[in-house]
Amino acid sequence: MPKFDDEPNWITAASRVVEGAIRQSSDHLHRLVIVLGVSTPPQSVFLKRLKMRINSATYINLGLEASKVLKDIPSCDRGNEVRDIIMTISDQVEGDILLFDGLDVLLDPDLEFDPIRFLRDLSRSRTVVASIGGEYVNGVITYSEQGHSEYRRLDVGDAVVVDLGRFDL
Repeated sequence: MPKFDDEPNWITAASRVVEGAIRQSSDHLHRLVIVLGVSTPPQSVFLKRLKMRINSATYINLGLEASKVLKDIPSCDRGNEVRDIIMTISDQVEGDILLFDGLDVLLDPDLEFDPIRFLRDLSRSRTVVASIGGEYVNGVITYSEQGHSEYRRLDVGDAVVVDLGRFDL
């Protein structure tokens, strides 16, 4: 695996771990790798660098792309449309590995959408590496704090989880 001259050491180390997680997920029905982090900019930087390392990967800021379409849909209808919108976005790109960023947007409680469940379904046909904020304990990602309107508990099923918080960002 190449190391770029301007690449921080944590990206090199995390890339090795995620590439191992991608290999590990290939043995699962759902080829889903979830990259957890406490801060969005490092997650985005990391996924973009990972794309440079893996030729068959495609980077998509899924939250941004979905938001572009969702903004034109009445808020009461967005929850019904979000799954189809994301499927259309993912179908329009090539690559054996999809690197999804910006999933936090899809955790809006008004959407009544479980992005992890959707990504598990999508990862049956292609490997999906998705970044999301939150804490991971015992197979569950906790997003936001209990009592907050955006609080969510997301079951990751058989997804492979990599916590960027363990690297020196």
